Amino acid sequence: MKLRLFFLSLLFILNFFSLTIAQGGYGLPFLNLNPSTRATGLGWTGVSNPTDDPLGFYFNPAMLGNSSQQNNISIEFNPGANNWGNFEDFKYSNFGFNLGYNFKNLLNGLNLSAGAGFIHSNFDFGANERVYDCYNAYGLGLSIDYYILLSLGINFKDINSEVVSGFPFFRTYKLDATALDYGIHLVIPVIKLIDDEFSFTLSENSKLKPVFNYNLGYSRLNIGDEIYYIDPVQKDPLPLTARLGQTFRFGIDFEGKNIFINIINYDLILEAQDLLVERETFSSPNFSYQGMFGDIEFEKHLIQLKGDENVIVHKGHSISLVETVTILLGSFHGRGYQFNPKTNGLLFTTKGLFKWLNSELETDFIQYISRHIDVRFITSTIFDGEGGLETDLYSLSLHFANFSFN
Repeated sequence: MKLRLFFLSLLFILNFFSLTIAQGGYGLPFLNLNPSTRATGLGWTGVSNPTDDPLGFYFNPAMLGNSSQQNNISIEFNPGANNWGNFEDFKYSNFGFNLGYNFKNLLNGLNLSAGAGFIHSNFDFGANERVYDCYNAYGLGLSIDYYILLSLGINFKDINSEVVSGFPFFRTYKLDATALDYGIHLVIPVIKLIDDEFSFTLSENSKLKPVFNYNLGYSRLNIGDEIYYIDPVQKDPLPLTARLGQTFRFGIDFEGKNIFINIINYDLILEAQDLLVERETFSSPNFSYQGMFGDIEFEKHLIQLKGDENVIVHKGHSISLVETVTILLGSFHGRGYQFNPKTNGLLFTTKGLFKWLNSELETDFIQYISRHIDVRFITSTIFDGEGGLETDLYSLSLHFANFSFN
């Protein structure tokens, strides 16, 4: 009875992951999941919203270039495997590690930085660990800040999968595959470009500085050969995907005698996702790939925010308060997700606390921590209010930043 329930549950979750294949069938839908707890809380976004999250480069490897402007070492992990929905056998776990360095001091002021990242992601379907999907992703990113911040990145993924087939005489089949991702990201600091010194004076030693940045990101994910478990004739394509997005960042920084801190920051994140695989019918052995943007239309999907039978539109809202707590909200709708799933989450960081302590105590130890070390706890929920599909994710991360060689 337990084995029967497992396979019924497995069929359900595989069909659920395949909700996104109205255009055509493809293999390894697990590759569409974003391992970042933060990005999950923001409506499964990740191509345009700048982040130094160690798992945040999965949807756009250019984020490694962006984060390396300040980030040196960071690590993120799930304290325990997350249950997927109400399926106790389904465990989802992730681990990420990033390295970065800004070469500005070594290049006579040229603000050039480079970053590298690693992600291990595993979705275990249980049954004595006989059914799972996993990958190791290795990323490289480069950025240059000259009026605008331009970042480029590339990911290489080593993918492994194992399934059981042949009911009632079960046999295990394994699959090994590789895939490539690439991405680009732009940050346009609008107010800074107009007037780098623009601010509102509060007193002789304090002022407020408004922030308005426009971010644009594009990535092409899961480029690779076709895959199969048993019969090469029944091969399927990888979920080749295009993602295009924009993020509007509004904020206010406070600059005082002994402190520089962001008081409030709001990100409006708008992203579109298109599966670039086309098949005549779901079961047809013939398929083709679309070009760079697929069916994504900037006006329809990123301004009017209309999802359709081909494109999923993702929306996210991030509200950060005094670099201490961030509220995450999001949703997505379109191909396969007509029910408009909701997401939410919270991020807690020690950065703001130690900046305040440093301004009050002015000790070398506190100053060192406030400048270089940050600990974060993130929690998010996807499919909020959708009963058995509702999934809670948790992660911890540790960041070391702003180190340089003189």
